[in-house]
Amino acid sequence: MNRVVRNWAETSNYDLRTAEAMYKAGRYLYVVFMCHLAIEKIRIFQRIDNVSVITRYPEDLRTLSKEFNQETAKRIMTETKRMIQWLKQQLKSDA
Repeated sequence: MNRVVRNWAETSNYDLRTAEAMYKAGRYLYVVFMCHLAIEKIRIFQRIDNVSVITRYPEDLRTLSKEFNQETAKRIMTETKRMIQWLKQQLKSDA
């Protein structure tokens, strides 16, 4: 893996660890946001991309906080980890 790709992968890992810390702190909107950043640094997936904008610029924080609760944040974080692992495998096979 070249240096630039390795750097993006490392910062993606950093963002994913931040999402985990936000999950433990109960800051579920930021879990979604950080998961989006983690994926974006490797490639964007439409499903997570759609929720990033509304979590970044919420019109109604209370409504969003109900929608992106602990259960939703956990599911998004799990899916993000799975996607990132798959993407890393693809990067290795392209090298």
